[in-house]
Amino acid sequence: ASADAVVSGLGPLAAGLGRLAVEASRAVTLDAMEGLVAERGRELLRGLVQLALDAQADGEVRLAQVTGSDGVRRGRAERDHARPVVTRLGEVRVRRIAYRSGVRGAGSLFPRDAVLNLPPCGYSWALQRLAEMFTRSGSYEQAHEFVLAATGVSIGKRQLEQITVAAAADAERFYQDRLRDQAAAVPPAGGQG
Repeated sequence: ASADAVVSGLGPLAAGLGRLAVEASRAVTLDAMEGLVAERGRELLRGLVQLALDAQADGEVRLAQVTGSDGVRRGRAERDHARPVVTRLGEVRVRRIAYRSGVRGAGSLFPRDAVLNLPPCGYSWALQRLAEMFTRSGSYEQAHEFVLAATGVSIGKRQLEQITVAAAADAERFYQDRLRDQAAAVPPAGGQG
């Protein structure tokens, strides 16, 4: 059913692509064509991601209840709680079902967030990897400019710092896990492997 919703929603995107092709053919220089298609094409692709997210949200199956890691059962389900996520193509809104318990202090749960592997901050994993790569090679200001030039997305200095700190923490944990796994794979000295 969600595939049908995506296909039926392609009409406006296809029309937008057609309009963009006409506008690009009217541009005088290759530079003007490339800039127009990159900027407007990014918006069309963002619309395609949004269309797919919306089709999935429309097909999300309500669960009878959800129990969190806190042991609290959440039996009240509310549709269409949206969360913005900034991707390399721009901002999309992820609609999903919220599960609530009515217990004070027990926050809502969103199982679809885990299914989609949504990052805890408001930037997609791909955008975070790009930002981290640019930050490694220079200053935060330079990383901001590179991300903006490559994606059209503006990430603030504080957000770039947070992304970099999180990436560094993950790298340290990755290497610790790797060393532990390597040590476990080595047979004990003098023993039979």
